[in-house]
Amino acid sequence: MTYFKQSSFIKYFLFLLIIVINFNKSVAQVPYTDPTNAGDWILNTAVSDEFNSGTINEAKWLIQGKNGEYRSNFIGRAPSQFSTNNVRIENNMLKIQTKWDPTFSFTDRIKDGYAFGKLNTTDATFTCPVTTAAIIGKTAFQYGYMEISCKCADASITSAFWALGNGAEFDVFENLGKPSLPNKTQLETQIWSSIHDWTLSGGPSVWTERNQLPFRVAGGFHTWGVEWDPEFLKFYADGQLIRSITKADVVNSPSAVAAGSVGWVMDRPIYIWVDSEAFYWTGLPSQASLPVDYEIDYIRVWQKNTTGILSKKADNDVKVYCTNNTDTEFVVQKPNYDDVRVSVIDIQGKILYNEVFYNKNLIEVSSSQLKLKSGIYFVRLSDSSGVTTKKIIKG
Repeated sequence: MTYFKQSSFIKYFLFLLIIVINFNKSVAQVPYTDPTNAGDWILNTAVSDEFNSGTINEAKWLIQGKNGEYRSNFIGRAPSQFSTNNVRIENNMLKIQTKWDPTFSFTDRIKDGYAFGKLNTTDATFTCPVTTAAIIGKTAFQYGYMEISCKCADASITSAFWALGNGAEFDVFENLGKPSLPNKTQLETQIWSSIHDWTLSGGPSVWTERNQLPFRVAGGFHTWGVEWDPEFLKFYADGQLIRSITKADVVNSPSAVAAGSVGWVMDRPIYIWVDSEAFYWTGLPSQASLPVDYEIDYIRVWQKNTTGILSKKADNDVKVYCTNNTDTEFVVQKPNYDDVRVSVIDIQGKILYNEVFYNKNLIEVSSSQLKLKSGIYFVRLSDSSGVTTKKIIKG
């Protein structure tokens, strides 16, 4: 009887614990670095996920390789290859598995001198049959605060949170959990971040930095974040600022100059990627070290009421409002007749409307020019004195 009561109590306690965990995940709607939401952040639900649904939300995420679709023609880093079978939701977490997979149908392509599934291109059998996985966001966004809570894979395999799109690659963080080469053990406590310019051949790195941390990255769950602004990037680990760079830093970096790149390609919409890859230069995973999971508790992206577009002035005399007139989407009323550019931006940072008006203090944007659905939008007014951004809510 005593055993039964104890067993029942334990089951009840675990049930309550799961409820509390899910409740906490659902109500935490501000960045780890800004618990009071002083930055006035708005969660972009189109690119965020708590992974509580039991299955991958394929309306939101592409499982790389599903139905033969490979974004950027990237099938994995040889000798490892992406498998659609290595992605699952378990215990309200996304898990990207790396495993020894000798029955997998590896491609016969050669990449960087490596064959997929093999240590050498001349091997007759699969001597390194390692499969990994990737998921990719289906909605692009521009500017904001990106955050991931995760436990990196504890093996000689990478865990990465990055983004790609429109010629830009942004590696928020990468970690090599437990390198198999003895001279690479420092990577266990290191993360690195980089920017690549894919408008140029080969996508050269135009900026890279590494951070040595006081803990093994794959030793537990950690929260990684980055504030992406038109003028800077700020990187955080467990709520602490670990790195900050400006647009000028990247533009003038030796890597960007040497590559002949503009450097700062962080001015366009990008899509989130989460994956694991084998880096042969740090040592490949052994069969004995696999399988291993890269575990993601959540991915969240917030954007400011200005969608990251800085206002250079605070003009409280400017009014922007919707009307009951079905022929007019909104009205701009300003105290002067200066020429002004009017831009309308959605919550994902996409510019929906961009027009210059001359010698007007009252501007009506008609429904024939712009048809807004219900939601939050930002109207940016640019004139000779600066930029003002106003929020409108379309009912």
